[in-house]
Amino acid sequence: MSYLFWVPSLFGIAGLHRIYLGKIGTGLLYMFTGGLFGIGTIYDALTMSAQVEEANREDAYRQALGGGYAGGYQRVVVTESFGPGATNQSSRGSYTQSRPTSIEHAIFSLAQKNGGSVSPAQLALDANIGADEAKNHLESMVDRGHAELRVRKTGAIAYIFPEFLKPDVANQFESLT
Repeated sequence: MSYLFWVPSLFGIAGLHRIYLGKIGTGLLYMFTGGLFGIGTIYDALTMSAQVEEANREDAYRQALGGGYAGGYQRVVVTESFGPGATNQSSRGSYTQSRPTSIEHAIFSLAQKNGGSVSPAQLALDANIGADEAKNHLESMVDRGHAELRVRKTGAIAYIFPEFLKPDVANQFESLT
């Protein structure tokens, strides 16, 4: 795709390929300067394969570190093998596809995984968002009746999702009476 986004550079619309590769700053610079007056466009034509390789490597690192929900999308890496015992590079292929993942889906998945309890810190780590944003999303779930706000016996606040609540997790909270 980055090669296709490079083609408009030949007609004065430069930088789309850089934005696609995650280089937003230089992509915008290219847009406003005509690909650095054509010099950057030529440079990118010569180095495009290395830039694509670098972007794929960074994406793989993010995936390995668990940055799954960034920007509301979950990156899914699929590897296909063709034929029995396919081992060489020419018979294997991989591609990355994005599919929308809502924050609500991330919250419900985390609640199910944690036996019905979710803290803002857990959500922030799992969904790769800020702590304040995580808290706002959880409070929204309480406001809409999907969750309850409870206090652990340790004094920590947690958001409870009753349909996922397990008895051993429920015992960690102060009684409601």
